[in-house]
Amino acid sequence: KSDGVCEPVLGSIYTSRPIQYRDLDKDGIMEMVVRTPTRGGDEAVIYGLKDGKYVSFNTVLSQMGIYEIDIKGDKIKGKKWITSPDGKDTKAEIHYFKYDHGNFIEVKK
Repeated sequence: KSDGVCEPVLGSIYTSRPIQYRDLDKDGIMEMVVRTPTRGGDEAVIYGLKDGKYVSFNTVLSQMGIYEIDIKGDKIKGKKWITSPDGKDTKAEIHYFKYDHGNFIEVKK
């Protein structure tokens, strides 16, 4: 562990990813943030405790249409891809969220 980031000690050096423990909702229970490679670069995967096990919370965000997740300070940043009515153009809208006890609440930047 160095600078708040834990490095896995098991597994391949090529597949092991740094793990950061953060208390995103300030409830005293740490969530895990793991950087995982994607086509566009690294994305943060957020894991939280549910029924005594760490489970991915990114599924909740993807159900809201939010992808390419990152942590910026105390906020969670994600992109929502919007396609023009004619289907020719697609652009990303940036959305910010706070995490609060299993819920993602959209906030202003």
